[in-house]
Amino acid sequence: MSEERRIQQVLARYAQAVNRRDGAGLAALFDDDGRVDISRDGSGTPEAFLILTGRQEIADAVTGKTFPPGARGRALIHGFVVDIDGNEATVEALFEEFVVLPGDDSAPTRTVIEESGEYHSTLRRTGGQWKLVHHRVVLDAELRRDHAG
Repeated sequence: MSEERRIQQVLARYAQAVNRRDGAGLAALFDDDGRVDISRDGSGTPEAFLILTGRQEIADAVTGKTFPPGARGRALIHGFVVDIDGNEATVEALFEEFVVLPGDDSAPTRTVIEESGEYHSTLRRTGGQWKLVHHRVVLDAELRRDHAG
């Protein structure tokens, strides 16, 4: 498997861990000094609103999150641009995170985009494994969070 593909798999595992609310699995993707910066870009200039430092803080950020009853998360990551320089790498990608809401007698199953934006990540290869060192999430403008309608 190519190194580019291995790096893409780190982001795929990141999305899976977030979808499953698996804090331990998410934290394992990060180097010891891992950091996540989340910002919103509604006007062309990203504004940071959340910074997570260290594996425990990163794990805790998803462990307590829940979906509405019966719903599940899904993510689509695409448009990968990977650059590798020895044991350091950067990757940029686009993403959309969805919530699949269950249907019932009065409404069909539906899918709502919860977040979309870009990932800008720096990775380091240690012990033969790529780990996230700095993962920047730049969200598009505010999306609707009400899943009831």
